[in-house]
Amino acid sequence: AFDRGDYDEARSYFDRDLAQAGASGSQWRLAMTLMHTGILEGRLGNFPVAEQRLDQSMRLHRHLGDAWAIAKILADRATLHVERGQFEQA
Repeated sequence: AFDRGDYDEARSYFDRDLAQAGASGSQWRLAMTLMHTGILEGRLGNFPVAEQRLDQSMRLHRHLGDAWAIAKILADRATLHVERGQFEQA
């Protein structure tokens, strides 16, 4: 759904996965779902929510030592800044 640009459907999937990830106890799954929901919220222009989700994901990925995900989140944060015209922060 996300790749097709059907963001409403993607949000439905991500919201369900976010609840399941929290209940599963898997920090990695929760961190990945937060990252994906952050990217989605950014695409929808909900920048404060996007930043919050990406920050939550970053904290978890740092705790887990997931270097790839940390780099991905940094790139996603830079993209959010560019989309807002905040080029120096990017």
